[in-house]
Amino acid sequence: MSFMFEVIYRAPMDEQKNKLINGIIATYGGVLDCIEEPEPHGPSSVILTYEFNNYDQAFAAANKLRELGLKVDGPYDYGP
Repeated sequence: MSFMFEVIYRAPMDEQKNKLINGIIATYGGVLDCIEEPEPHGPSSVILTYEFNNYDQAFAAANKLRELGLKVDGPYDYGP
């Protein structure tokens, strides 16, 4: 079973921020699954989706990012 959460931040895309987040996620065993960039006439947020094999690691990583002031939605069961 997999678990996921989304990190959401205001556009524009920030490669330095993404690199920092990816590094934190890697220490908890997670991987970047999807990047949703803002559309020209759509929502003005960047959404990074991360996947984990273990709920406790996903939960800990999400809490760490929240401590840094980032908006995190989840973790959720991502299915088999």
